[in-house]
Formats: sequence, C-alpha cells, structure tokens
Amino acid sequence: MSPMLGIMASQISGHLVPVLPITANLTGQWDASNASSVTLSSGKVSQLNDLSGNGRNMLQATGANQPTYTTAGKNGLNTMTFSGSQYLTPSSTWSQTYATIFIVVKFDSAVSTMIPEGWSNYQLDLTNNFGFNNWDWQLEPGGGGTAVHYDDGASNTNWNYFSLKRPNSGSTATAKVNGGGTWAVRGVPGALSNLVTGKLWIGTRNDLAVPLTGQIGEVLLYSTLMSDTDIAIVNAYLSAKWGI
Repeated sequence: MSPMLGIMASQISGHLVPVLPITANLTGQWDASNASSVTLSSGKVSQLNDLSGNGRNMLQATGANQPTYTTAGKNGLNTMTFSGSQYLTPSSTWSQTYATIFIVVKFDSAVSTMIPEGWSNYQLDLTNNFGFNNWDWQLEPGGGGTAVHYDDGASNTNWNYFSLKRPNSGSTATAKVNGGGTWAVRGVPGALSNLVTGKLWIGTRNDLAVPLTGQIGEVLLYSTLMSDTDIAIVNAYLSAKWGI
C-alpha cells in the first residue's frame, strides 16, 4: 500500500483510498463508499453500518424515506442521495459529553437545506443558505434557549467537507469548511448543555423540519474535542479520499 498525504491507503470499490488515520475516541463512522457496510432495498439504503466498532448502525425501514445509493457519486466512490424526505437514524441512543464531527456533503439546493446533526433536543445543524445566506452551523442549548450560529460567509452547492468541534458549555465551538475559513458567531451565545443522551440523524434534523436535498459521502463522530492538529489530519484524509 502507498501513503497518500502521509495517510495509508487501501482498496474500496476498486479504488485506492486513504484509511482513516485517527480512530481514538471514534464513536461513529458511516461511510457510503464502503459497500460492505451498506444494506440495499431496491437500490435504496435501508441500513448503513457503523464502522467504528460501536454498533451504532443507521437504519430506515420505510422505503419512501430511504436514501438512494448512488454509484460513483463522488471521486469514483459511492454516495447516498437525499431528495427531501430521506433520513437514517440509529435504533438506540448513547451518551456523549463532547463532539467533534466531520462530514462530506453536496447540497443540491441553495435554499433552506438541512444536513445531519440532530442530537436529541440539543440541536446541532449544518445548513446552506438558511437564514444567513451562507454555510451555517447552528448550536442550540438543550431544552431551548438562544441558538448560536457559526458561519463562513460563503454559499454554494459544491462538494465540501466540514468539521465542527462542539463543546459542552460556553461559545467556543469551531467550524471549518474544506479545512479552513474563519467562522463568525451570530446571535447571543447561550450556555450549551452537555450532549448527554441522544442519537445522530443523517439527512434531516431530528424534528424532520428541514430535510436535506443533496448527497452524503461520509460522517465521522468523535467523543472528544480534538486538537487542531488532529482535525487537520482527518481533514486531509477526507480531502484525499473524496477528491475535494
């Protein structure tokens, strides 16, 4: 095997792709390009297995709500396509105090599209052109309160990889698109509650209010506030693997 950007590579779907370089504190890895982790029903994803070893497999039993499995959706790798009513979510909840999240995604609409991170009543949402006309992470304290928005001032429908470091209190979250960018805070920061018990939703917010129209390649979830160095390493992996 040959290194790619200093990251080991392996074969997936006939392609030489990087291997996730950091697995410590990994609490969830959902990778559409790994065909062996995907269960299909008439070309749609009914189950996406968790590759972290924690068994947090993403499920969807209703056919109309299952994302389409898209062959070679990005960089020759398979992806999942969401068209407004599709989502996946695990059958069980788990407890987690902190979160560092990575996601590879393409928005097909520039208006009010929502992507993954609905965690119990602790809203953690990634949107495109939703209220601020740009990429936007929204952090909402558990049990209500003032939402905190982090945005980078850009809006487009290209493939991107995002990273977010979400603390359990205060307003020191950090977010990046494609490994960089300065994200401003909008709104009055409120105290963020711990991400105690909840479950991640892929493709919509947990109230199903603003579903995604677009594609997802990979989602990573860690239970720690990762260092900037480690975030950069994971971002390099995502960039090389998905050709972004």
